[in-house]
Amino acid sequence: MKTAFVFPGQGAQAVGMGAGFYDSKLCAEANAILGFDVVGIMRGGPVEKLQTTSVCQPALFLHSALVLEALGLSGAPVQADGYLGLSLGEYTALYAAGVLDFADTLRVLAARGRAMEEACRQSAGAMLSVLGLEDSQVEDICERARGGDVLQPANYNSPGQVVLSGAIPAIQRAATLVKEAGGRAIQLKVAGAFHSPLMQTAAAPLRQALAKVELRADTGQVISNVSARPLQRAELLETLVRQITAPVRWSQSIRFLAGEKGVGRFLELGCGKVLCGLIQRTVPGIEVAAAATPEELAKLHPGRC
Repeated sequence: MKTAFVFPGQGAQAVGMGAGFYDSKLCAEANAILGFDVVGIMRGGPVEKLQTTSVCQPALFLHSALVLEALGLSGAPVQADGYLGLSLGEYTALYAAGVLDFADTLRVLAARGRAMEEACRQSAGAMLSVLGLEDSQVEDICERARGGDVLQPANYNSPGQVVLSGAIPAIQRAATLVKEAGGRAIQLKVAGAFHSPLMQTAAAPLRQALAKVELRADTGQVISNVSARPLQRAELLETLVRQITAPVRWSQSIRFLAGEKGVGRFLELGCGKVLCGLIQRTVPGIEVAAAATPEELAKLHPGRC
């Protein structure tokens, strides 16, 4: 059975993440590359520090990298038939597929996190989770609520769950229209309007960081958040820059892997199990598993990874 590896994005972080893997040499390497004790923050917080964009992005990548390392040491296969990550998780997918090395991935995510934090400071925004409506209904609500402000879908998570991102007045108008349409609107506790044009000022610093990386393998097994199709090597860097202002087409990517690529099993590697739930709601009956700890890895049969 074909297997895809999937990797979490911002919001999955939790104090204690990575426990059981802290003796890996990757931890010391990560601290040295980043110039601060990311492992100490992962281990003991404070939670306010871990939740900052500039810390949680490299921390989430490191946790997944530690799980991948342990998976290989266990004798299980560490190659998949497809790789997909949610937002920053796309960089983890590129690392897992051998396209980026460990140091380059950490440096880019550190730069990405800092740039996105600065964009949030410059442009106030918000995000709204919309439940219970069709994608087309949510897109229509965006058109009606936008006015002269920024507002667009930011995450197509699963059927009946789309996240909107944009200026606060437009988000408030959208919440009213969602309720009138019979849906549920939940404003998210985030620092800003991720995956919207309000992140545009982060593009230049990210492009500069990406220009320094070496692409070490073909990108064809990694699915793009922007297009829900395999990443093209020649367009990789610009696609990753576009990703910070474009919607994350997660449900479309899952359907592509399960449908056109014939993937029958998804393995979530890293903090949390949110992606497993989104995948099962998108493709009912699909096989999923998650591993964030040594104990969870031990339960995975090597032949089924």
